[in-house]
Amino acid sequence: MAAAELCEAASFSFAPHNASGPVATAATLQLALVGPALLMQEMFAPLETEWKHRAALPAVEIHDGYVTPLPGPGIGVVLNPEEMARHPYAVRDMDLFGANSLLSRPVRDDAAAPPAPLT
Repeated sequence: MAAAELCEAASFSFAPHNASGPVATAATLQLALVGPALLMQEMFAPLETEWKHRAALPAVEIHDGYVTPLPGPGIGVVLNPEEMARHPYAVRDMDLFGANSLLSRPVRDDAAAPPAPLT
């Protein structure tokens, strides 16, 4: 919240980054709801796997690009242990710099050249 307040004091907006699951989404939405100078909230709720909306209830609802505030106390969700047990945590190697990484994709020949560094 301190970063959001600093943005407001400097007349900047802020956009919280959230590339996590439904619990992190619920927590980040609480910040977005009370944070001054909010520009937008990044989240992957509409793109998550089909079961994640059942792991933390109620599911985030998005209508015309706007989120309905979660109604429950705290961060607004209750964990569903039965659904969570169906999808146990699995360790995965993201291999960010390996041959199959998104970061190692070849640059297209027709891609624009990167901008020159500022001097």
